[in-house]
Amino acid sequence: MSALPGYRKCFFCGHDEPTGVRLRMRYQDSSVMSEFTLERRFQGFDGIVHGGIITGILDELMWWTVAVEARQVSMTRKMEVEFLRPLKVETPYTAKGKLLKHEHTNYWLSCVIDDGSGKVAAKGTGIYKLARGITFRDLMSDFDFTHVDPRVKEMFTSAP
Repeated sequence: MSALPGYRKCFFCGHDEPTGVRLRMRYQDSSVMSEFTLERRFQGFDGIVHGGIITGILDELMWWTVAVEARQVSMTRKMEVEFLRPLKVETPYTAKGKLLKHEHTNYWLSCVIDDGSGKVAAKGTGIYKLARGITFRDLMSDFDFTHVDPRVKEMFTSAP
């Protein structure tokens, strides 16, 4: 399992972003995964994670899945989210994104968030479109490779 970099300027995956979620992601078996526990500051109702934060986590994992699986920078084109049970603050969860298919410049993805025992709390699907005019070279100076295997860094630096 390989740790992935964070993007320093990102609310969701910026490892040192003081007000952010600070997701740590890994790549394994064609999936991007993240284990996380959210603080009370991310709640909507008392003790329940805000739906916008949940949606953002699903989006983040799907974006990184395109980045790793297709070695491309993409943008969210369309996304659908289903909330199956409330996510509680200060409770551990696991999110897992998967690439379903790719046609031309479009990528179809799915992502689930579960409580570690297999109970799915939220799931999302999305269509991501290849970003025109943006490459990993454009983003590289803001990637945080501090705890990343050199082979993962090479994957991003050698991408088209």
